[in-house]
Amino acid sequence: MHKDQKTCQELLTELTISAIVYAESIQDWYAAEDPDRPQSFLSHEPNLDSLFITLYKKSHKESFFWQYCTMSVYEAYYETRLKEYLEDFPDSTEITFIEEELRDVKAGFLAEIDDIRMCVELPIESRYYLPTQQKKIVYLKKKMNKLILSMDGKVKHPSEEKYINIEKKEQIAYMMEMGIIDFLKNSMNGIATPSNLGRLVSKITGMKPGTAQRYLALWEDKDEVYLKEQKLRDIKEEVSKMNLNSFMPGSN
Repeated sequence: MHKDQKTCQELLTELTISAIVYAESIQDWYAAEDPDRPQSFLSHEPNLDSLFITLYKKSHKESFFWQYCTMSVYEAYYETRLKEYLEDFPDSTEITFIEEELRDVKAGFLAEIDDIRMCVELPIESRYYLPTQQKKIVYLKKKMNKLILSMDGKVKHPSEEKYINIEKKEQIAYMMEMGIIDFLKNSMNGIATPSNLGRLVSKITGMKPGTAQRYLALWEDKDEVYLKEQKLRDIKEEVSKMNLNSFMPGSN
C-alpha cells in the first residue's frame, strides 16, 4: 500500500517500528566498534525521513494528534488531553501536565510499541519539526505563566500538598539575598533611583511600585521591623543551600 493511502495511525506505527530498528542498529554499531555503518542503519534513514514528512503533512490535514503534530492540531487536543491526564492522575495539576508536555516536546521521538519504549533522535532535517516544536514551547510557557499569575502570589509545587504564601517583603528579601537587586541596580546604567528600581521590581513581583520602593528602603535602612530575625536567617540559609554564587554577577 502506498504511504499516501495509509491512515495516520498506520504511518505512526510504521515510523515507530522503523525508529526502533534504526536506534538498535546504532546501538549495535557502537557496541561492535565497527567503523563501517551497518546496512540496516543506512537503509532506515531515507525511510524514516519519508515516513516522518508524510505523517506530518497528513496529520495536519486530518487533525491527527502525535508528538510532532502541527500547532493547530496540538491546540485542538490540549483540553481533551489535559482532562484525560487529570483523570489518570487525580492528584496532579495542569502545571504538572505542562511540565511533562515541555519535556516531551523537547525530547527526541518517543517510540512506544508493545513493551518497548525508547527516545530516538531521528535523522530528520530540523526544518520539518523545529518551528512546530518551538511554537508548542512558547504556547505551554504562556499557559504556565498565566496559571502562576492566577495563583495571586501563591506557588504550588507538584510534589507538595499545600500552598506556600510568600509575603511581599519576603519576596524582596529573597531577591536581595540572591543578588537579584544588586544585579538590577548594576544593569540600570546610572538610573537606579529608588523610584525606578521600585517600578522595575514591581514588574517582576506583581506588587505595587510604591510598595516595592518602601520595602527596598526598609531593607537598605536595616530596619528591624522589616522581618523577624529568625525569618531572615531562614531565608539566608535557604538561598545559601541553592549554591547560586557561581551564577551571580562578579562571582568567581
